[in-house]
Amino acid sequence: MGKYDVDLMDGYDGKACIYDEKKEKRYQSTIWICIMVCMILALIRGVTWHMEEVYIALHYQTLEAEYNEKSDYAYYVDANGKMQQCSMDGYEVDIRDGKVTLYYNEDMSEIRPVNTFWFWGKVYIFLGGIIAVCAWRIARIYTKKRHSDVAE
Repeated sequence: MGKYDVDLMDGYDGKACIYDEKKEKRYQSTIWICIMVCMILALIRGVTWHMEEVYIALHYQTLEAEYNEKSDYAYYVDANGKMQQCSMDGYEVDIRDGKVTLYYNEDMSEIRPVNTFWFWGKVYIFLGGIIAVCAWRIARIYTKKRHSDVAE
């Protein structure tokens, strides 16, 4: 028999990382769980904002204001006869014939618009979709992969 010149300890440093499947799955699922928790918190905050806007639409006083599409402002005349403006930036409002409905309780200086139903529908679909993807990924991580025993 021939003699092989091989060092059996070559490349072995004694600190080799042993793959732990449970730790790997836990690490991967933790990332998706964190994303899902953030989206659930965002969804809860969105629901509270939506409930606040529904309350405002039902109980506050309304005012029709002229809407300027270029400046994204609504202009109205307050109780003192002064011309005021309200920013529509960040709101998806229902504009009909160049007018928008604004809401106020008692003080007209605290006037504000309310988002449309479709805006909230898009928010719920978006956040719900991300939550569903996260749940699907977590389920995929923990489901056992089935391999066929038949070798081809």
